[in-house]
This record gives sequence, structure tokens and C-alpha cells, in this order.
Amino acid sequence: MPESDGTLLLNWLRLLGWLVAVDIDGDDGWIGVAQHDDPVRGSFRIEAAAPTRGEIAWQLFEGAVSHLDRDRVLQAA
Repeated sequence: MPESDGTLLLNWLRLLGWLVAVDIDGDDGWIGVAQHDDPVRGSFRIEAAAPTRGEIAWQLFEGAVSHLDRDRVLQAA
């Protein structure tokens, strides 16, 4: 992934219906949370910590995609 501040990935999460919060964690780096609420499947929450905002965005996006893929596999079964 090219180095970036993660804005594009965080915006994609928001477009997909995720609530996203990312903030600086003192001098240690960044923390982030993404949550998706579904009336049928319930809530799913991803938490991450990383040294850069771009890495936080990537971790949250990757977690969301994994969650969606898991849902797809469970529906197919």
C-alpha cells in the first residue's frame, strides 16, 4: 500500500456504513475504532493501534473487509 494518511480508506468505510473514529494517542501513535451496526446480525467493532494514521486506516479497513468476507461465507453455508 502506498504511504498515505489513510483518508481514502476511512472514507470508504464510512460509505459502507461504518462509524469510524481515529485519534492521536499521546506520543505513541494513533488509535482507531470502527463499528458497524446491523439490525439482523448485530454490532461488530474493530479496534486498532499503530504508529501512523495510514496504518490505523489500513488495519480498520482490513478488519472490515474480513468481517464482510466472513459474513459472505456464513451466508453461503
